[in-house]
Amino acid sequence: MKKRELNLKDRALSAAVLSLALLFGAFGVSAAELPPVPAAVSENVAAAADGSLAALPADYRNWKQTDPRWRGVSLGRSSLGRSGCYVTAVAMLLVKSGVERERYRNGMFDPGVFATELREAGAVSGGNFDLYDVEKAEPAFRVAEDLEDSDLRNLDHAAIASLIRSRLDGGGYVFVVAHNPTTGNSHAVAVADANESEVTILDPGYTTKTGELFTDYPSVRRIVVFTAADCGAAEDKTGTAEPEEAAEPAETDEFPCEALFPGAETLPAAENSAFPGL
Repeated sequence: MKKRELNLKDRALSAAVLSLALLFGAFGVSAAELPPVPAAVSENVAAAADGSLAALPADYRNWKQTDPRWRGVSLGRSSLGRSGCYVTAVAMLLVKSGVERERYRNGMFDPGVFATELREAGAVSGGNFDLYDVEKAEPAFRVAEDLEDSDLRNLDHAAIASLIRSRLDGGGYVFVVAHNPTTGNSHAVAVADANESEVTILDPGYTTKTGELFTDYPSVRRIVVFTAADCGAAEDKTGTAEPEEAAEPAETDEFPCEALFPGAETLPAAENSAFPGL
């Protein structure tokens, strides 16, 4: 009986190996030819050769501030794991926007790397992270619009969803602070998409929620819109480049750094105050 069981196991293993061999052969790819997965990426999905964002590994959309790989990174008097929802949400938007596309693909960018660079740039103090200081570490990623509670309190969910959709359509990348009913504190999320009634979010804090803004966090307290554009100030983090003579500005479809979103000019000036990343 034991011999028969071993034979059956051997046959099952042989069938599995044969199936894998046929799979690789069908696509003309051997196991040795498969591209390596970056260290910062947990999913075994390789980026496409054309470099499109849609082809990047989906791992960044699931980044959590409590990930063991970076939860201990210091934010002054706190850590990324305890107070890192702001930092992690912005890190997601940096990849989504393409600003950190190359470093992410090469396994050189994640929330821990970003937190360290923010701290070294003086953008994090005592556990507080001012969103206006993102550009100290990421000069090509800047706040274009800051809508606070006083701007939003009279808007219903449909109006907020429409506002966010218009900012996405205008080329912006949206960061939201909402009341967290689980803890009673504020919580930050990145926006993935929006339609006329709901906003899909990338949540750096929870895996048990739905990923829908108004379902998970009904009370929105702040909306910050970033622009992602090469304004000539972006730092070369892959090496030291030789200085080049200034060239005439070329026509581009990239979102301009100083542009205002529709209606932004009628909003009151936002205070440049720090917010704890709880």
